[in-house]
Amino acid sequence: MTILSISETDGLYYEYDASTKDEGKTFAFINAITGDASMWQAIIGPALRDQGHGTLAYNFRGQANSPYTNSLELTEHIIVDDLILLLKTLKLKNIVLVRLSIGSLYAVKAMEKGLEVEAIVMINMLRRIGTRIQWMNDIIPQLLAAGGPNLMRDSFTHLITGPAFAEKTRATVFVDKPDYTPMEPNSGPMNLVTHMGTTSWDVAYENINVPALVITGLHDRVFYDAVVFEELYALIPNASRVDMDHVGHMIPVEDPDALVKAILNFL
Repeated sequence: MTILSISETDGLYYEYDASTKDEGKTFAFINAITGDASMWQAIIGPALRDQGHGTLAYNFRGQANSPYTNSLELTEHIIVDDLILLLKTLKLKNIVLVRLSIGSLYAVKAMEKGLEVEAIVMINMLRRIGTRIQWMNDIIPQLLAAGGPNLMRDSFTHLITGPAFAEKTRATVFVDKPDYTPMEPNSGPMNLVTHMGTTSWDVAYENINVPALVITGLHDRVFYDAVVFEELYALIPNASRVDMDHVGHMIPVEDPDALVKAILNFL
């Protein structure tokens, strides 16, 4: 297990595999708040490495195997600065940022602070925080406190994934005795989701100065708003898009093969 030490008590767990060809890219995966490096490493990372590219997957402070000081508030500022520190420490080249949901926001903010990359892949990011999304942000800590990550998952899977994935998941959701163990109030994931709702989504999309691939799962019934999406997408100077009509918010899990294909075509 490899950890970048930040202090005596804090660090970042990461998994890095270098490119095996001179022109290879280094794909740096950035989680959502409730994500984990393993999501990228099951299919997506190996598929990109098979093409000679390098990959980096890591966990935020407070996520699995990334220790943090209990008194530290895990805000967007901590997450963005940690991302910059990790990439600069590893001295990566030909970086392509691949980010899901709020992870895309952190990546854009890191670029605003001077992080240099070759390109970005933005998965289900473009949104404006209104009543519906703020409700989602505010209710997640309550659901975790009441029944842990399983209750949160079971409450929203049908709204944020495509029909095929939702149907496949039913067998694990509708059981006689679901495991709804409350999340520890002082845990890292609870710290992260508590501060997620205060994150500012005000970024200058027009200042994104590298090629950007915008991937959207059209079955996302919570975060996707077609009118808002089109407005924000039009601001990105050098953008291309892939709309997937069979999946929702969790594309890396719902159809990782389609995601890999879209990324490789983008290159």
